Parts: sequence; C-alpha cells; structure tokens
Amino acid sequence: MYSNRGSILQGPLGTALDLTTTASNEYLVNEPAQVEEIGIIIKTATVSSGGIVVTVTARPTVGSATGAVTIGTITIPTAIAAGKLYTNKVTPVSVSPGYSINVAVTTAAAGVGAAGNGYFVPKMSFSSETDANLAYATVVTA
Repeated sequence: MYSNRGSILQGPLGTALDLTTTASNEYLVNEPAQVEEIGIIIKTATVSSGGIVVTVTARPTVGSATGAVTIGTITIPTAIAAGKLYTNKVTPVSVSPGYSINVAVTTAAAGVGAAGNGYFVPKMSFSSETDANLAYATVVTA
C-alpha cells in the first residue's frame, strides 16, 4: 500500500555516537510510531576493559528528561570489530511528533586505549493514529 508519510526520525545523521564518554545523541520524532527494536552498528572498533552500555529513552519534550520512558538498553562487549550490529527487541513504545529519542552512553568504554563509536539503528513502525488524536501534535490547517 502506498504511503505519503515521511521519515520517522530526524537527527544527527552521519554523526556516530562516541562510546568512550557518557555522550548522547538526540533524534526528533516526525511521525507517530512504535519503537520495536533498538540497535547500534559499530563504526570504529571498540576497545574496553568492560561492557559498554547504551540506554535509549523516549522523551515527551525535546531536550528534557522530564517524563522520559526507558525504551531499552544495549550492552556491547569488549573488543568488537567495525560493522557488527548489536540489537535489543523491546516492548513496543509509542512516540508522537514532538517527542525525541535520546541515545546515551551510560557506561563508557574504559581502560588503556579505550575506543569505539557507532550509529543508532532503530526498528520502528508507523502508527495508524491520526494527527488530531495525538496529545503532543498541533494540527494546523491553511
């Protein structure tokens, strides 16, 4: 079936998440959707004395942790080669336009020569909800 909907997320495309610090990237939600799976694809091989943990949350207000809901976490083992994908199937979480998805390194790579970065790779499906029924959407007609 044909759909005229656009992309679900908008964010720091082309910017890898630094796995060596407690950094985060934030993605804007453009369409009503369900997050079904989260993942990190490794761009630069990881070097760490312990597992790296990435936490993904849905935020009702962009840039604010108030009211955030944890979607899930991904644990990346030590010494992982570039190109590997780590995923976590999650209980579906609904997001609406105006929300953001925050991807944060909560346990950074550690030890001598700590290294690594990667891209956020979500699996999301469009929601069938109409814009007028969304709590955070303002419908404007011309």
